[in-house]
Amino acid sequence: MQKRTVIYILISGLFISCTMFPSKNADTAEVHTWIQNKIDKAQVSGFSYALVNADGIVSSDVFGYAHLPDNKPLAQDSIFQIASVSKLVTGTAVMILVEEGRISLETDIRTLLPFSIDNPSFPTSPITVSHMLRHLSGIKDDFDVMDAYYTFRCGDGGDSNYELTQYCADYLSKEGLLYNAEKNFTGKAPGTDYEYSNTAYGVLGVLVETVSGQSFTDFTSSRIFEPLGMKDTSWLFSQTDMSRFAYPHSEDGTVYPAYSFPTYPDGSLKTTKEDFSLFLSSMMKGGKGVFSSPDTLTKMIEKPALEGKMGLTWTPEPLKEFGINTESTTIGHTGGDDGIITAVLWNTKTHTGLIVFMNSGVKIDFRLFHLLDVI
Repeated sequence: MQKRTVIYILISGLFISCTMFPSKNADTAEVHTWIQNKIDKAQVSGFSYALVNADGIVSSDVFGYAHLPDNKPLAQDSIFQIASVSKLVTGTAVMILVEEGRISLETDIRTLLPFSIDNPSFPTSPITVSHMLRHLSGIKDDFDVMDAYYTFRCGDGGDSNYELTQYCADYLSKEGLLYNAEKNFTGKAPGTDYEYSNTAYGVLGVLVETVSGQSFTDFTSSRIFEPLGMKDTSWLFSQTDMSRFAYPHSEDGTVYPAYSFPTYPDGSLKTTKEDFSLFLSSMMKGGKGVFSSPDTLTKMIEKPALEGKMGLTWTPEPLKEFGINTESTTIGHTGGDDGIITAVLWNTKTHTGLIVFMNSGVKIDFRLFHLLDVI
């Protein structure tokens, strides 16, 4: 779902709010005013959303600030870092290679990587591409290590200088500087137990680079962003218009530096809601512009291998764990990181969707329910 449980904010014992909602006949101005009131009460620094169908954005709105100390407001074209929603793009990149026959979902990923994955409990068990996409790999996140390499903790922010392949090798290979047999693996055989793994999606980025012969940033740009017209989407701050960047804010409104981390394919995509609506609309049309056949998209969103868990990156009813019910035909992904909360939903029956980007942490108290009302 996300890096830590930043959306532990969305709690377990959720109750139904008694809030009076706008009527179904409310006009745009009335809805905007109602949401603004809720966002203010929740003390959210910035909130942006778009309702989407297969043709693009149906309606959208924006509230709050891109940089609170400067009173710089968010704009409709603000660029957000979208945390684990980024995995939808990383999974898509992998499925392009599957569709082209360059790998299969049952390929043992260890046969393709430039380093070894040394699972101490199951050294000979294959770790397939499907295992990696579905979080069944047996690779576990050691958050003490991961957090230490966030660039606002080990420097002044910006892109990470710890190269993706080197980091993954150091983490997963016995000779690696970050290897820890107990903390880096679940102790369960690959394919048998669900453990959400950001590290695994970093490794998938290495897989894309190794198989395609391109950098991960170049491959996703040429095969996804450019074909779909996602002109304001990138993985690196060096390729981002920082004048439009929505800086993450802590729960008390303090601004974080623009930050990243070594395993950037798991959660460091920067994009606008307009750009991401192009991606979501493409998926609603069978992956048009990205996949050659809609069968690839159908396979990607099929029923998860473990009931209620993740499919090939797409998650069934992703808000259920936060106590928010959606239709059973809804899939998507959520994301959370320091000063960031995001969610993308797609009702596969009605082909309607919702994009929510927030550059804000949220206080875990009664004010949270105002934000839940909006969602």
